[in-house]
Amino acid sequence: MSSFAIRSVKNLILIKFSGDWSMSTDLSYLSELAGHISNFKSRKYGVFVDMRQWQLKPSVERQISKTDVRFDRRSQKGECWLQATPDQGNYLVKFFEGLRFPLYRTTEVSEALDWANDLVDSELVDAIQLWIDTDINHIEKIFPSN
Repeated sequence: MSSFAIRSVKNLILIKFSGDWSMSTDLSYLSELAGHISNFKSRKYGVFVDMRQWQLKPSVERQISKTDVRFDRRSQKGECWLQATPDQGNYLVKFFEGLRFPLYRTTEVSEALDWANDLVDSELVDAIQLWIDTDINHIEKIFPSN
């Protein structure tokens, strides 16, 4: 089963992926993400993605890589992916070419938190740590839907 969770906390969008991804899950995810991004309008924000529990079949990866979905990320000041492996999500990097901020990718929780320390206040760093530590099935209890 595939799932995802997205929450906006102050000036940060938190995302968590889990399970075996499908095209219908991807479309649902993109729709929900678009809503979160549009809520920031011209306010600066960052994005943190925990994708360590995410699985993608090569056939779905090929389908997604053929799409050209772009978001207005002019107000975005950074994005970090916490990955299970260094090459996880490689096919998505093309969507970040030409943006004003660097995409930061790591397999280490400590490095993700260092990234956060440079971008957001300590309260949001704590929120990221809690996000990382929370199983996707318990997200709603800890981070109620916005």
